[in-house]
Amino acid sequence: AEHKRTSQELVRRGINHMNARDYCTAVKDFDGVLLLIVDPGELPGLEASLSNDTSLVSGTIDINALALHPLYVIELREQCKRKQKAQELQKLGEIAFKAQDWAKAVELFLEALSYDPDNAKIKDEEVLAEKYKRSEELKKLGDTQVAAEKFEDALGSYRTALSLNPN
Repeated sequence: AEHKRTSQELVRRGINHMNARDYCTAVKDFDGVLLLIVDPGELPGLEASLSNDTSLVSGTIDINALALHPLYVIELREQCKRKQKAQELQKLGEIAFKAQDWAKAVELFLEALSYDPDNAKIKDEEVLAEKYKRSEELKKLGDTQVAAEKFEDALGSYRTALSLNPN
C-alpha cells in the first residue's frame, strides 16, 4: 500500500514536471515509480499499456499508465537530452554575444532553437543578436559608403544601424 501511494505521488509529480516541460525531472520521477512497482496491476491501465503500444496514440488509457509506458519514458529522455543540448548551445551563444561576435551568437542561438524550438528566451536572444549583427553590417556599409564619398547613403546606413543597436 505504501509503494502504491508513493508510486501514485511520483506519477503525479512526473506529470506535473512534464506539463512544465521539465522533462529531465519527469524522467527521474517515472524511473522512481518503475523501481517501486512490483506488480504492474498496482496502477490502473498500466498492464494494458505495456502490452498494447497502440494505446499510446488512441488516448484510451489512464494517464498514469501512459506516463509509465516504456516508449513514452524513452521519448521523455530524448526531450530531456534535446533541452540539455539547447541549454548548452544557448550558453555558448550568450558567451559569443558578450564577446560581440554577433554572427556566431546568431548561429548558436539558431542551433539551440533546432533542439528547443519553443524556448522564448532563446528566441529573444537570437532576435537581439540578429539585430546587432545587422547593425554591424550596416555600420560597415556606411564606412564603405563614406570612403566612396556617398555621404547621403552612409548617413542612411548609420541611422538604421543606430536604430538597431543604439550602443
